[in-house]
Amino acid sequence: MDRELKYETATDRYEFTKDVCLGAGAQGIVLQGRNKKNHEEIVAVKRIKHRVVFEGHKTCLDNINKFKIPKEEFNLIQKLNHPNIIRYLDYGSSNSANINKEYIVMEYMENKSLSSYMDNNELMFRDESKLERAIEQILFGVKYLHDHNIVHRDIKPGNILVSKDLTLKISGSKLVDIDRSVSTHVGTTLFYSPDRHLKSTKETDLWSVGITILCMCVHATYRLKIESTINTLLPNYDRSKKRDLY
Repeated sequence: MDRELKYETATDRYEFTKDVCLGAGAQGIVLQGRNKKNHEEIVAVKRIKHRVVFEGHKTCLDNINKFKIPKEEFNLIQKLNHPNIIRYLDYGSSNSANINKEYIVMEYMENKSLSSYMDNNELMFRDESKLERAIEQILFGVKYLHDHNIVHRDIKPGNILVSKDLTLKISGSKLVDIDRSVSTHVGTTLFYSPDRHLKSTKETDLWSVGITILCMCVHATYRLKIESTINTLLPNYDRSKKRDLY
């Protein structure tokens, strides 16, 4: 018998459970949540902790210089409305024992990130039509951000979420108005453009999109080569055990 999940308050409308972790990153962890009144509405809740540090008569948050304040992130993204951009639903915060916690409630994506989905569906993109459709959705989402004067700064498979019907939606915590973009080393090194140290721009986003697409293609090609090798060298190999060769 499955044990009953325990829920804690995130906002006035939503609650979360520590028992189901959907993902984790530098800024915090993402937990499964639900609407307090309508338990059928499942959501994702990003929880960010800040340790309050006392310095004389001043207080500061120990990661205030590392990350954009979650409230600013929420205010920026909640205004966006596009089928390939993740929806932000609510924001909340709490403070206890010198720990400031902030919560961003987002729509729930059943298949988590594109990165994990590709790992669990190894040959997904050997079908060129699926690959083209995925690339198209990513480009639509990025174009929408750029049309609204927003740069993402950290486009990668881990920041692209996959719904139950395989719709791709761009997520991430480093989005910023292009007029406020400065020279900062945010993002993921593998996806940096050569001139990223100067300033984050629409062009640096497109470089990251290109590397993301390359990862998708190489992932599919690599799996196809493995399949071909198995077929050639081990024609009678039990397909259910092919993971042992990776």
